[in-house]
Amino acid sequence: MAIARQTGAEVRRIARGYRETSFAGEVAAAADLFAAAGIGCRTDVADVPNSLRKDLTAELHTWVNEVLSGRTGGACAIELTATDQVVRLTMSQGTHLRQLHFPVEDRGFTHSD
Repeated sequence: MAIARQTGAEVRRIARGYRETSFAGEVAAAADLFAAAGIGCRTDVADVPNSLRKDLTAELHTWVNEVLSGRTGGACAIELTATDQVVRLTMSQGTHLRQLHFPVEDRGFTHSD
């Protein structure tokens, strides 16, 4: 029983230290990475439904890696707009443009490069 209590206490201590980052926090971290690489980044991010946060974050990370590895130069922009029906994520740098449209209800999305 003592081991179970100790294990439970460990899990609670770890869980308290764990915080899920909001999508806005992920965008801010991306902007910081770009700044460290000497790339300006304009951001305009609306609130995003939690059900889409994981998908949006995965797409953001992929795009950031592409931009940083391509080093094409020039400022970038990350914009997210939301309506009742769709969340639109637009990420651009020069001619490198990615737009994603996430229908809010079915979690599917369309993608254009």
